[in-house]
Amino acid sequence: MGFYSAVWPLIAKPIANFQIGLPSAWITPDNSDNKDTPLAPIGTLARDNWPKRGPTWSSVFQTVEGGLGYWARNRFRYGPPKFSMNATPQCYDYEVGSPGWSFFYSSTALPDDRLGIAQLSNRLLIPPDALPFEGNPNGKFLGYTYMALPFTKPTTGEPP
Repeated sequence: MGFYSAVWPLIAKPIANFQIGLPSAWITPDNSDNKDTPLAPIGTLARDNWPKRGPTWSSVFQTVEGGLGYWARNRFRYGPPKFSMNATPQCYDYEVGSPGWSFFYSSTALPDDRLGIAQLSNRLLIPPDALPFEGNPNGKFLGYTYMALPFTKPTTGEPP
């Protein structure tokens, strides 16, 4: 899934705890054929704390979210929105705010078994606190695409 989105400020200067998204993405797996099998295992945040999402917990199984917006927990606010690639790969046990980093509530990198997103770009590096834009990006376009991996056939056995 990919698209372009115009970057434009909603506010002239940063506001503490302000959070809103601009046109962005929220991707969830299509589990509409599952009517009764729980997808969230016992012991996950979603399964143990959100009974109203049962019996399948399909809406909180895993998501890819994010895009342009303002997040209440951003550390470095500056006026225009930022771009963030967010994901919840394990029934909301943890959240990914940008490749390798949690969703704005920790300054510690995620462990290597909890990355959730792989960024493939030779032109852009997404920082831990989301991608800022230069100057006043009044209507400039940002294009991005989410692709399912792997691009190759799976292999078995231990990694090299």
